[in-house]
Amino acid sequence: MSERPAQSQSYPGRTEDMTPEPRDEMRDYTGSGLLDGRRALITGGDSGIGRATAVAFAKAAAMALTTCLAQNLMDREIRVNCVAPGPVWTPLIPATFDEEKVEGFGKQAPMGRAADPDEIAPSYVFFASGRQSSYYTGQTLVPAEQAVLDLLRAAS
Repeated sequence: MSERPAQSQSYPGRTEDMTPEPRDEMRDYTGSGLLDGRRALITGGDSGIGRATAVAFAKAAAMALTTCLAQNLMDREIRVNCVAPGPVWTPLIPATFDEEKVEGFGKQAPMGRAADPDEIAPSYVFFASGRQSSYYTGQTLVPAEQAVLDLLRAAS
């Protein structure tokens, strides 16, 4: 588990001023053509992957919207899926949290730390790839988000 020291930045934050810098460039990724000719809408790009402070209820609403849109757009052959990550180490974190919160950011996650953006980026690639996920619609991937998992368990 990597420790993140207390730190602060002015909004919206800069990757190069973070300690440690988030891994967000997929430097070791080699494309395989899975996304050739594909289009995907990815929201939350202002924070790298999505704002890690989103509450479980907002994520549950996004999951419900995903299901509804998927059902309504299926006849047009449009697949709608959702990635609802837990805490992600992006420049928005030290730019919007106080130093003490930054220091403990992500410790509540099952992995005991926040994810780096490139650790959850494959979730987006999976959904955008027709070859790997052509049968998936209305689905949500929840990389290491304990609050959402707890909410879903409580609802069942």
